[in-house]
Amino acid sequence: MNYSILLLKRPRGDLEQLKILSLDDIELALKNYNDQIKNQQISLGKIQQAISHDQQSRVNQQTLLAQIKTEQARLDELSYLNMLIGSADGG
Repeated sequence: MNYSILLLKRPRGDLEQLKILSLDDIELALKNYNDQIKNQQISLGKIQQAISHDQQSRVNQQTLLAQIKTEQARLDELSYLNMLIGSADGG
């Protein structure tokens, strides 16, 4: 990395040193920063999409769990009725 680009990474307040940078150096650094921002925005979008997918999966799992509990209760009732019918038949 060249010296002028390093100057751009320094903390604010070093205005005199920034004045020695060429316009090309500043434009290159700006392009690099814009590329970094774009890449970070893409990464952020992917993470947000993954979070959204995860949240939807959790909702779907909760719905399925509720359905399983309902069906288990029905099965328990049928099993109990089957037991009662079996004992009434003497079997």
